[in-house]
Amino acid sequence: LFAIVGKTFIRDRGAPIFNPAALGIGLGYLLSLVLFKAGMLRETLFESWWGADLQFTFFKFSPVLWVISFVILGLFVYYCKRFNKLNHALAFYFTYIGLSFLYFQVKGVPVIWMTYLLNIFTGSFIFLAFVMVSEPKTSPVLKNQQVWLGVTGGVILFIFSNIIPEYLPSFNVEIPTIAALLLLNYVTYLVKSNG
Repeated sequence: LFAIVGKTFIRDRGAPIFNPAALGIGLGYLLSLVLFKAGMLRETLFESWWGADLQFTFFKFSPVLWVISFVILGLFVYYCKRFNKLNHALAFYFTYIGLSFLYFQVKGVPVIWMTYLLNIFTGSFIFLAFVMVSEPKTSPVLKNQQVWLGVTGGVILFIFSNIIPEYLPSFNVEIPTIAALLLLNYVTYLVKSNG
């Protein structure tokens, strides 16, 4: 319902400002938080990317099935290329991965390389980067804007996922991927409106 309302009413120049699915999840979470605080719910909405995690459950049973994950990644890349959004998705994807990798190194977090690489190429993060972030109507059109806004989005997600929870826990966001995506959508809207 929130996704439909957002797509229908939060628009400018015939296009939605926010990714409708992300807005629906974000507003659904906020409503559940209000109802939880009022004692009407036992818990808040659980933000889950389970349906987009290509390694979840049955893919883990046989390494041969990992091939399917890479085929789906190829389809996501094709989707981005088809809509001329590949630069945006790649800039977001590699910025977040690069910052996370550097952060792990600086913090001395042990990395299990095989698991890390499989998650980079088959986890729900590829769905976020290559489908949600690069959604044609809410992502930038111009190539140079795609790159720097993709980098900006990767930095925002890194801050929401790592820096805020560790250093500013009172500002911690329960749904960092959705919050980062909605903030990126808004920044993109401002850039598109002024340029």
